[in-house]
Amino acid sequence: MPLDKRIKICFISGAAHSGSTLLGLILGSHSTAFFMGEANKVSYFSDPNFEAERKYCRLCGKECNIWSKVDPEKDNIYEQLHNITKKSILIDSTKNVDWINRQLEILKNTKIEAQLIFLKRDLRAVINSMARKYPNRTLDRLINDWIIQITKTKTLYNLFQGKKIKIFYEDLSLNPDQNIEDLCNFLEITYEPEMKEYYNKDQHSIGGNIGTHYLLIKAKNSNDDWLLTERNEYYYRDHPFSIQLDERWKSELNSQDQEIILLKTGSLFNEFSWN
Repeated sequence: MPLDKRIKICFISGAAHSGSTLLGLILGSHSTAFFMGEANKVSYFSDPNFEAERKYCRLCGKECNIWSKVDPEKDNIYEQLHNITKKSILIDSTKNVDWINRQLEILKNTKIEAQLIFLKRDLRAVINSMARKYPNRTLDRLINDWIIQITKTKTLYNLFQGKKIKIFYEDLSLNPDQNIEDLCNFLEITYEPEMKEYYNKDQHSIGGNIGTHYLLIKAKNSNDDWLLTERNEYYYRDHPFSIQLDERWKSELNSQDQEIILLKTGSLFNEFSWN
């Protein structure tokens, strides 16, 4: 079945560690939507250098009844997923701007409608999360990596000709009902209040935040702990299912590092800080 004008691909762009997995799972909980996770991870399927449990569906593994039917060698992964899931809205949280631009070129030859969400998060929270994942990287490198990604994303957003919207992770966390309803209006679908209970839905995403995916397993009373690592176990082991604002940076990022971030990010600081 070819894609038609009723099918939409919504890209979630921004910096890594900005909450795109949470947002994608929420949107993918709508009755007409499917959250694929980071679609560019299909390239890992045939790569022996990645552990099996890390490169397939976060919940089902290699035998997932969605992803096991996808051929990563074919160009239009979205058409495949539409045919498999029968969902009219597909959510891709790949933040790699080159990937998004390549997909937009492919989609030009279809009747699909591409939309773009720019998910912003306080840069101190993002950099602190990056430091937790990459403890051997210097603060300067983390800041520079963030600046490069955000600059590319801003260019993508400014040049994007379709429907687009910016939201803050912090606002989504503090006011989920209003933000989810606003995003449903953006996607031109009916708001379904139960979307915020994403952990009760059938999800099949690849890539993305390990801790958030662990909550899905936890909600299903599974004993599988492979998703948790020493780096994130302390936070997610007893994390509630409900949407909760993560501001660990306020206690983990010292004042000197916060000052360095402020000085090195210049005008971007005010644009990407949450007050």
